[in-house]
Amino acid sequence: TGNYQKLISVGLDISKFAEDAFHSNQTQGRMFGNYYRVGFYGKLFEELDGKEYIYKVGAMTRLVDFTERLFKQFQDQLGVTIQTLPNKVKENLEINPDEHYMQIIAVDALPNVDRSKNKTKKVHIDKHVHIDQFVVEYPYNPNGGHPSEEVDEQWKQRIIYKTVRPFPYLVNRLYIHEVDISVKGPLECACDLITGRNIALQKELETIPPNTKTLQIILTGTILPQVNAGPLAILKYFLSREEEYHHEEIHTLREILREFVRLCDFALRLNSRLIDESQKEYQSVLNEQYAVLKQEAFNFSVIDSI
Repeated sequence: TGNYQKLISVGLDISKFAEDAFHSNQTQGRMFGNYYRVGFYGKLFEELDGKEYIYKVGAMTRLVDFTERLFKQFQDQLGVTIQTLPNKVKENLEINPDEHYMQIIAVDALPNVDRSKNKTKKVHIDKHVHIDQFVVEYPYNPNGGHPSEEVDEQWKQRIIYKTVRPFPYLVNRLYIHEVDISVKGPLECACDLITGRNIALQKELETIPPNTKTLQIILTGTILPQVNAGPLAILKYFLSREEEYHHEEIHTLREILREFVRLCDFALRLNSRLIDESQKEYQSVLNEQYAVLKQEAFNFSVIDSI
């Protein structure tokens, strides 16, 4: 008691931490790390043989760097050559019982929906806390052969890995105790693609201060014409054949597209305020293509007015 100088120092530290946390949530600039799913196959792995784990590593650790490091660690430890397995589901792998293999795949964390729903005010960190499910998706062809890039022929295999405990945890490796495999058809894939664009646009709109470079990358890939599965192609294909699909699925697509058109409008307005004279022509091209998208959205009753 009475050590006011120390209290001042502690108070200043707490103030700085709170300010950093506030700034991080505002800019969504905090880096939360990457996750990799690792499978071990081979008798010298002993208790690891046949098991799969999720590793959490630093945000700057790339897949190639993590793979190199982990292979070196186990090859030095076991004294054998470890082979790499391709990115296929376990049941489709060809494994020689006398050899040793590792399979390393980058996965995405699935936010804890229940935790987010229970909070009256959500912040950026909520999507990265209490994570125990991780997802990876692969292009898929139900008839075999190479996956198609056409809107009506795109399928995906979706794999969700569930760990015994959530991250963050005391250790950076957690055992996978459950695997859920499902297949998504063309309409679901289309909804996922548009939803992904919506998330990316929303993130750019919420970034403080705005990042012109990343905003324009998103706008270019979202609004400018694309050969196959762009948003405009998705809108025209599925909504011109809506009687072939369930009403609920088409309703979901319409809602996602309506939000997409709205976000594109806000993003274009933001970009117009950020650019200088040298990019006016680029802005004009974006506006023209957005007008085409908006007209088609109106034609198919996605929006009520132009």
